[in-house]
Amino acid sequence: MSGTLALATSIAALERAELERLVERRPPVAPTQVVDSISLALDLLREDSLARALEAQDRASLAGLRDLGSADADIAASLRSWGLVGIDATGIVALPEVTAALEAASARAAHDAVAGTSDASGSAIRERREDLSAWYAPALVETQRAAAILRGLRQAPGKANRRGEVAVTSVRALAEAARSEPELAARTLTTLRLAGLITVTGQRDVAERRVVVTERAGAWLAHPHAARWITLASARVAAVTPALRRVVALAGGDVRATVGSKLRDEYPLSSDRTLEAASEFAEAAEQLGLTLDGFLTAPATALWDDASPTEDLLGTVEAALPDQAPGVYLQPDLSVVAPGPLAPEDEEMLFALAVVEQLGVASTFRLSDGSLLRALDAGLPIGDVRAFLERMSLTWIPQPLEYLLGDLSERAGSITVEVHHGDEGRSRVRVAKSDVLHRLAADRALRHLRLQTFIVSEVPPRSGAGPVAQADSEPPVESLSLFSPLAPEHVHAALVDARYPARLAADAAPPARPTGAAASSPAPVGTDDPGSDLVERVFAASRSEPGAGDFTRHLELAIRDRRPVRVSAEARGATHSFTLQPLSISGGRLRAADQQAGVERTLPITAITGVESI
Repeated sequence: MSGTLALATSIAALERAELERLVERRPPVAPTQVVDSISLALDLLREDSLARALEAQDRASLAGLRDLGSADADIAASLRSWGLVGIDATGIVALPEVTAALEAASARAAHDAVAGTSDASGSAIRERREDLSAWYAPALVETQRAAAILRGLRQAPGKANRRGEVAVTSVRALAEAARSEPELAARTLTTLRLAGLITVTGQRDVAERRVVVTERAGAWLAHPHAARWITLASARVAAVTPALRRVVALAGGDVRATVGSKLRDEYPLSSDRTLEAASEFAEAAEQLGLTLDGFLTAPATALWDDASPTEDLLGTVEAALPDQAPGVYLQPDLSVVAPGPLAPEDEEMLFALAVVEQLGVASTFRLSDGSLLRALDAGLPIGDVRAFLERMSLTWIPQPLEYLLGDLSERAGSITVEVHHGDEGRSRVRVAKSDVLHRLAADRALRHLRLQTFIVSEVPPRSGAGPVAQADSEPPVESLSLFSPLAPEHVHAALVDARYPARLAADAAPPARPTGAAASSPAPVGTDDPGSDLVERVFAASRSEPGAGDFTRHLELAIRDRRPVRVSAEARGATHSFTLQPLSISGGRLRAADQQAGVERTLPITAITGVESI
């Protein structure tokens, strides 16, 4: 016997807020196909949906589910709010589908316990660590790692796999850019996604899926480290399941013990997927500074109790983090040591000029010919680069760096790559000096560009107009140029890789690829919030149909299952009974086929006094 009707009756009696909470806890697989309490009940009784709901029940709730007669009112109400019990004329009743799912899940859990798959490593009570003040160190490293990864994605979007996750190749590349292990970078990427700072585009086309920064990323990078950390930490805590949140509280803030046996002790039907998610959170929390040695830190406890950040929390985090460093130490080996966190604008500039060597409370970067060339190629004037380094240096500019800046100043703008429309090739490489031209032509690292020299005469621009200006114009001169059959962006990239100070002309740059979510995300289809529309439909259907109630839901279920029912109806003081195959309900009337009489009957819902399954 199905429990669909009893569950639909329970759903129909829910208030709007209760219905919203049920749909939030157990979102249907196909929200647009749910139109009333019957269709929602059918979706909630799916095996996968029941398995997820049972995972979220603690020991007391599971005991109440096994013996509803002995369950107290609070547990019965909780089970009903989860859609795990139904209602009939006698009150709250068990659902056969839930009973079967509970027996199957309990058998699997018992088998896992016997097989030893449950991890009991965290079962022992640990002595709480008193001094948790050192949490600021991993917190600062994580915010810097997140910033480095965001800047990397801003320059070049990452690739996503079929599951919508960041591809392994992109994780490794971003980890290298942040000088971190891939495992650490992967957890940072998850945190950034939870915080809404990155997203995956091209969901309809796997080949076009890209991991890009969102519009919020720019504002986040402009914040000081304390505000950055609170954004990341809040996102992580907000994603914690109610079960994990409760068990961590029971364990006195010991997250490490929670992911051992305590979670399965309190929630016996937790799946391996749930335990893996809890373990991932424990590792991410330690990496983010939410925990230290597995125990929740003071700011993490504040977020645990109230996921909404407050001014007091911001003050606590600001007081714990080191003060902003007034500058950096420029070393003769071209390394740059930042003795503390930098102001957001200074950090942005330093990331543009140097590559990361080590992130920490004191971070190390390295300047090089290649890193400075990339900055110049991005449009930074050499004068601004020098002015920034002079302002930030806590000592002086060492001689090797002075020499490098001087050399770049002489070479800046000496090579320009342009679009060419002649027979000589697709790209034109203009050089300022003949010795540079000969060096490019002879460089074996550039052989694939197939650079060739052609004599091209050009007339210098005139200073005026008309015949006088034409007469006064200078004679044609030969331009120092090389030509390539490859596209300008390819030629430019090869020159930069070979450490030439090449600049790509404005008309030769390829169209900018969108890197933000707003620019590259597909337009939304349908409603912005399917869950909200679903609640509205189910709530309205339960209250607006004339005569809506048990009889109507029983008939709707019979229509959906295409099975006959026995209907009793009253007319002129007499009660009549029919065996009918319900066809539709509309306008407060039932249309059904009476196969015994060979006719089709139409009955007012208000005249029906009973509906029984056959």
